[in-house]
Amino acid sequence: MSIIGIRELDRPAAPAAQKLKDDGLAFHDYLTSLGNSRELSIAKMKIEEAVMWAVKHITA
Repeated sequence: MSIIGIRELDRPAAPAAQKLKDDGLAFHDYLTSLGNSRELSIAKMKIEEAVMWAVKHITA
């Protein structure tokens, strides 16, 4: 753990966290390609939230 309390990800966690981020970004980008609407904005926000919580689980 570093001085400010940030720990290094262990070997299995780092690729899993990166895959979650990459897959979330791909889905987010796909929704962006569909256009703009309030519904799509909410969907993209929920993707961001889902990725955040999933990565938090892996890194906890």
